[in-house]
Amino acid sequence: MKINRYQKSMILSIIALVCSLLTLAVYVFKIDKNDIGNADTFIAVSAAFIGISVALVIGFQIYSVLSINDKVSMIDKFKQDLEKNKTIISNTQERILELEDELKGNISEAKAWSLENQNKHAEAYNELTYALLRYCNLESYKESLHTYVDALDLFSKQISIDEFNEKISRVQIASIVLMIENSTIKIKNTKFYWVIKDKYITIYETTRNKLKSLGSI
Repeated sequence: MKINRYQKSMILSIIALVCSLLTLAVYVFKIDKNDIGNADTFIAVSAAFIGISVALVIGFQIYSVLSINDKVSMIDKFKQDLEKNKTIISNTQERILELEDELKGNISEAKAWSLENQNKHAEAYNELTYALLRYCNLESYKESLHTYVDALDLFSKQISIDEFNEKISRVQIASIVLMIENSTIKIKNTKFYWVIKDKYITIYETTRNKLKSLGSI
């Protein structure tokens, strides 16, 4: 069985105490009933008591030091565990945010292709811009960002006045222009905007000017 530091200190203290008691007993009981206590006897008894006291004090100090060291070690371990847990929580939160961005991006992308199939190219462009905004923050989508920019270019080229309601076409177009402008401002602040910067901004400006032109008809 492994003996810890507490048990060692207690054993040492007990040994010291027993030795002191034995010393006291030797000096006390070597005097028979006919002996007269003298100075040497007094000194021996006093020395024995002092030895006992010293043994107790030393044992207590050893116990106290070991106890404090163990508590310090426990505190250090607690701090290490706390830092590890903070790191795990932080990584988990980042992963949750990434999954949220990916999910929202997937939803917007699905809407974009659905609108494209309905020949609502301007709205499809707007929805795919939302998707791109989410994907530009994700490492896993970094290599495929150009594909989405190419799709934006395709949607942009197919935009025509025919897809808007004649009575409220100006309102519809103005609303879409405002939304893609806001999305573009946010996209410029994303992590991987630099990957698509030149190509995206060219398509964006072309699309915005085209929509503004249609809105003035």
